[in-house]
Amino acid sequence: MVHLLPLAGLAIGGRGPPSSVVAVTAARRGARVTALELTPELLEVARQNAPLAGVEVDFHEGDVEALPFDAGAFDVVLSQLGHMFAPRPEVAIAEMLRVLKPGGTVAFSTWHPELFTGRMFTLTAKCAAPPPPGIPPPTLWGEPGVIRERMGKGVRDLSFATVPATGMVWSNQADRRVAIIPCTQSPTDPTATVRFQNRPPEPSVTDKRLLIINADDLGYDPEVTRGILESMREGVVSSATLMVNTPHSEDAARAGVGLALGLHLNLGRHAPVSPHFPRSLLENGELVESRAGELSAEMVEDEVRAQLERLRQLVGAPATHVDVHKHLHRQPSVLEGLARAARALQLPVRALDEPMRRRLELWGVLATDHFIGDAGVEPYWTEQRFVDAVSLLKPGVTELMCHPGYRPVTLKSGYAEQREVELKTFTAPGARAALERAGVELGSFKNLPT
Repeated sequence: MVHLLPLAGLAIGGRGPPSSVVAVTAARRGARVTALELTPELLEVARQNAPLAGVEVDFHEGDVEALPFDAGAFDVVLSQLGHMFAPRPEVAIAEMLRVLKPGGTVAFSTWHPELFTGRMFTLTAKCAAPPPPGIPPPTLWGEPGVIRERMGKGVRDLSFATVPATGMVWSNQADRRVAIIPCTQSPTDPTATVRFQNRPPEPSVTDKRLLIINADDLGYDPEVTRGILESMREGVVSSATLMVNTPHSEDAARAGVGLALGLHLNLGRHAPVSPHFPRSLLENGELVESRAGELSAEMVEDEVRAQLERLRQLVGAPATHVDVHKHLHRQPSVLEGLARAARALQLPVRALDEPMRRRLELWGVLATDHFIGDAGVEPYWTEQRFVDAVSLLKPGVTELMCHPGYRPVTLKSGYAEQREVELKTFTAPGARAALERAGVELGSFKNLPT
């Protein structure tokens, strides 16, 4: 993926392969190449390699987070894996774009998180000590959505491809993802597009289908709690998540002892549990949903741990898993803080979609294979929709989110009488019959394969 024209280019090395691999290849094809190495040892190797190949390369020692070059110095910036290991991705990419001329191209290869090396990183992450706070997994660079977010609006024509190994790459593993990103003349050009070619097949799974039917909002309101417990004891709901910072949490926990209960992390209402939560982010001493994006990962991790400990005290057992009220873990910092705590305590976390599932996996956090469920103006889980969903379940483990209950009496909720429809769905005789007919096994997060 090296431009073959006589352009001025920068090749970046790091904790990956020596920069000489890319630099020498580009120089042999006619480019004027400047190369950067992080470590003196690799720099010495790189300087020896260039003469052997009969080319001239201007090698420098330096860090991708502080490139020792003027702004707009290069037509092309290349990185073969080196940028992946920068502890601050946003700083690294800002530096790469700073030294690039307007209209230039930045290209890099990364380990694909779904293939051999990416999965090796994921496996070792489960056994290794957690990274320092705020350091994201290197293989997030293999996610198109993450790359798009990190590149921002200063680029256009993002292109992604899985390419086979060639003579210019470091090893013989054909699982790198390469992004070629021509810069815009204007940093506000919104025309970026993503094209992803040759997506590798999804990992194979067995035909077994395990369904976890999880009721959110235990402890939200006494009548909601009553309905959830009824759906578990008389119906097919097999799991529930408890809010531990409401006025009704203690009664709900006492009534739910012995059931499969996880934490319904609440960052949007009532008081925080952690005594260290910043008061400046509260209103009248309570959490505010609209300010979740202002929370740092460190704040979230502390509050997650505090709420999990509160659940253990209330229920007399640890949480089976964690999900988040109003899905506030869509916020990157909330997801990161939650993942840190969940990994340390070896707890599964609800993954709302495939990108979130991959991020959690890269952090070494367990999640189900699939997730279904929603809530809106109309009742979501009618009897017919549930029967249809069960018949269409994919192999693997699926979490079905639901909100059964009776109409709340202590607060106003946009999902009130709809809860009673869901309660009827999950306690109807047809619900268990649908599961048996489809050969679906019912379980909880305790049954999640590790």
